[in-house]
Amino acid sequence: MKKLIKTLGIVGMAGVAGLSLASCDNNKNDEKVKVSIGSYLGYGNTLSALEGYLDSIKDDLNFEYTLTQISQTDANSNLSKFQNDLETGTDLIITMMDNDAQNTKAILEACEEYGAYLAGWQTDFNNTRASDVADEVLNSDHFLGAATDGEMDGKILGQYLWDAVSASENRVIALARTPYYAYPSGHVASVEIARLAEEWNKANPDDQFTIVDSSEGTNDLGGVADADADLALNMGFGGNLAETQLDKWVDEGVEAIVAVNSLAQRIYSTLVSENQDKNIDLYTVGWDDALYGSDVFGSKGTIKSLGQSVVETIIYPLIMGINAVRGYQFSDAPTTGLDKFVEGKRIMLTSDEDMEAGHKNCMIYAGVDKYGDPSRALIQGEDLVNYLGNAEGASFAKLKDLINSWDKDYVLYRK
Repeated sequence: MKKLIKTLGIVGMAGVAGLSLASCDNNKNDEKVKVSIGSYLGYGNTLSALEGYLDSIKDDLNFEYTLTQISQTDANSNLSKFQNDLETGTDLIITMMDNDAQNTKAILEACEEYGAYLAGWQTDFNNTRASDVADEVLNSDHFLGAATDGEMDGKILGQYLWDAVSASENRVIALARTPYYAYPSGHVASVEIARLAEEWNKANPDDQFTIVDSSEGTNDLGGVADADADLALNMGFGGNLAETQLDKWVDEGVEAIVAVNSLAQRIYSTLVSENQDKNIDLYTVGWDDALYGSDVFGSKGTIKSLGQSVVETIIYPLIMGINAVRGYQFSDAPTTGLDKFVEGKRIMLTSDEDMEAGHKNCMIYAGVDKYGDPSRALIQGEDLVNYLGNAEGASFAKLKDLINSWDKDYVLYRK
């Protein structure tokens, strides 16, 4: 079928795509779906857990996959990689990157040409959604949406971290984040923390927070930093926290660093090397195996919070894609815009009890030798078949409700 589509080209594509869904082999359950997953991850618990989970469900859902590391900065190389995959028979592309809106549009156009589909995982396609091609991409029948890495509204992340730091004795804090263009939710979270601190100070005149301005007077949005109350240090994508910056924070009396992106190792390493790990607490998200331990995290450690979304949300782009390829998409599947997105809730660890529960019950927090252990999965492959589009009682609403139920209390404490 795909060779036919390639020969005919884009002209008449709507009719051919309809033919591919309606006229091919009636026994669609037996059609193995070929999936290409592009991950920016090169190592770590999320990648290991993802591979373990995919291997545990691929036979039940009847798909095969390739998992390749793609670039966070070179959009053209990612486009070439996915174009090559389509030429060799890929049915479904799942990407973790939305480097550039025009390149994402080009990947989608290639999917349309080959009768394949595009979806996202742990991305919210923020660059594309903010561009002039947003409607064209998001409303395409060949774009199936995405499962995000945490809530799309950065204010929720800001609230998570504020709740953690405001419950402590720390009152002089510094903020840090990665660049806006890659993670705009981090900017929103930083602004929200500053707003919440101001709100707190108004309500508690005898218990005041100070957020030191680490923006050096400008931000990466093209304006002055305090114009939108983003006081965070932009740490870029590489290198540990500069010793000179830490020295400045020490001079300013900083008691805690709140990093709204996954910056734990890059900040903690400098705290240790400068003998400040016992003096300054760190609140952040993400995970790093090197940071696990009672002397590093929790009541006795420097790091007071970590957080990730679960890998099992990969079922969202997988099931939507398998349905589309086999021709039995949900009758209530959304066709436009943000309705195609589902949020993978961020599971925040903020206590020793959370860490212990994570080891027992969660794939991403299980431990180095147990990441991807199917016994810890939120749903098994044999149960996932009941969420496919041809299963009795299956629906988009049912699938979305399942993923929405995966909050902290359930993920960590369900057993």
